[in-house]
Amino acid sequence: MDNGEFKKCTHCGRLVLSNATTCRHCGAALEATKKTSVKKPKASTPELIVYKICFFIVVIAIVLSFLGDVTFQLTHLFPKPSQTNLEPVNPHTEMQQDNLQPPKQINYKTGNEFRILILQAKYSLSGIVVAKNNNFWLRVVMQNDFDKVVPFDFGIVWGDIADKKLLEKHFKFKSFKTLGQARMLSYKWRSNVPYSADYILSHISHNHIIPANDNITSALFKIKKWNNVKFDGYLVDIIYPSGVTSYTSLSRSDTNPQSRGGGACEIFYVTGVQIGDKYYE
Repeated sequence: MDNGEFKKCTHCGRLVLSNATTCRHCGAALEATKKTSVKKPKASTPELIVYKICFFIVVIAIVLSFLGDVTFQLTHLFPKPSQTNLEPVNPHTEMQQDNLQPPKQINYKTGNEFRILILQAKYSLSGIVVAKNNNFWLRVVMQNDFDKVVPFDFGIVWGDIADKKLLEKHFKFKSFKTLGQARMLSYKWRSNVPYSADYILSHISHNHIIPANDNITSALFKIKKWNNVKFDGYLVDIIYPSGVTSYTSLSRSDTNPQSRGGGACEIFYVTGVQIGDKYYE
């Protein structure tokens, strides 16, 4: 079929399909209708040049950003421990928090820029790592202001539920960044887990980590899922040059956007970290 298009037979005048070579009414031979193709106008040379330049600029930016990320991580492979042969981290220990009155203020350098950190509480957290997200890839083209200051996310579980077998059997965890640039920890647990929802929610946290120095950064790269770790430092707010502030959670009951922290996520300025029997600061 030719999409329902017809033509008249030149001999009998009746309608036949446009691609017919003989008339089905009188049998006369017909010439096939030639289809005409419509050529799309080509972009002008100046437009093509602009498109190509923009394309190559984007490609070069992505490649340079990726190479910069690789170089950065290669220079942070070997952290130096300040203490060794320590007692293993006990993930069942309750977190320690001492709110500062009044809060203290420090300047924090990231790249060639400075941010103000407001130290709200001295904080120590021991637990088991259930999720990790490094925000170092494509830093030049993908990172927002928060990412520049806070390169790591760690999902940490502590207390009675900090048991690998229990967590693998009953829980699923994932640390990720949404399309809207929010950094989230999702987790689900089975209904037969032998702990109350209140206890579970109070012993799982998503920690947005600000390393105090390059050695801490190197140590954080070493951490893997299911490691027992201990973080020492401060819960902090971040003030950007624009005046916008990112607020840390100060309580596990900060569970909605109207609360401080917008969902019980800690912004954690880490000055020391224990991995295995080694301590880095």
